[in-house]
Amino acid sequence: NFKTTTDQLARIELHSACELELVVRMIFEMALAKPHLGNAYSNMIHALHKRYPEFPLKHDGGKAQTFHRILLNTCQAEFEAVPTSLSPTQEEKRKHSRDQLRLLMSERKDRIHALMKLIGLLFIKKMMAVKAIGQVVNDLIGIKDTEVPEPDKMAWMIDCTLVLLHVIGRALDSTQHGKLLMSNVAARLRELEQRSAADSSAYLHATMRRRIRFLLAWRNAGWPPARLVTLLSGERVILHLADHHTGATLLRGLREKRPLAANVG
Repeated sequence: NFKTTTDQLARIELHSACELELVVRMIFEMALAKPHLGNAYSNMIHALHKRYPEFPLKHDGGKAQTFHRILLNTCQAEFEAVPTSLSPTQEEKRKHSRDQLRLLMSERKDRIHALMKLIGLLFIKKMMAVKAIGQVVNDLIGIKDTEVPEPDKMAWMIDCTLVLLHVIGRALDSTQHGKLLMSNVAARLRELEQRSAADSSAYLHATMRRRIRFLLAWRNAGWPPARLVTLLSGERVILHLADHHTGATLLRGLREKRPLAANVG
């Protein structure tokens, strides 16, 4: 029960910034380990961030250490450690077997995706500013950059961006500054989706281009509620549901075989 756990955590008596940092790190690690409970952990974080004391720094002039500040610093440090590629390093290749590498890369990807989702949920809870989101996205895909890295590296950066935008797109478009940022991001994604490689082939692989097109179409449609569905054929599709709480549109669409879905590979 998250409410009970939150109340228990709030009753812990903390006597130093180090103790506060340990609590923040514990909750942060739990949130990354269980991304399917991201909403619950973001609610916990929001409930706790004003219930712990502030701890002034020992030297004058520094900002007091608060739950919120430590959390943001923890997110920033974790984000700055995100690799520019999911490919294993040479050292990792030497140390691990092929199966171990596959598991290692999968765990790394899951953790980074969980981080992007948590950042998005903190933004929705108004615990992270539009400016910070803009910096995250710029670091990932370089909104105003004219040069781009190798396709595989850029595809990974786009992947992280799309995970974030799936969480915050609607909320980002709901404010004036957020909408401006979202428009700049959309323009950058559109440019990358349409970019050609040196040999005139597509810069990004087909699956990534489809994912970008879906997100842009989703935004143009006003971010309607959507569901990811796996059909009996194994095909994965995303359906926009007219009713967020029922599967009526989905059932009718499947029964009538109407083109309600955008194929995402």
